[in-house]
Amino acid sequence: MSLNDMTMAINQNAQSQRQLDSLNRKYAAAQSKLAVQRNEIARLTQKLETATKQKLELLDELKWLRGEK
Repeated sequence: MSLNDMTMAINQNAQSQRQLDSLNRKYAAAQSKLAVQRNEIARLTQKLETATKQKLELLDELKWLRGEK
């Protein structure tokens, strides 16, 4: 292998490593964003469950006031 071939191989390897580093940073940023989204979904799900429970309690009270129960 000539010196020129070795230099080209080293340069290609360095370029590949930079591309891999860039992809790893993008992957880490996407993972972080997904974690934030999962937390927000969990928070909203809990609020929805609370609101649904309150709605059912109010419906029961309305039925009682109407004499339906």
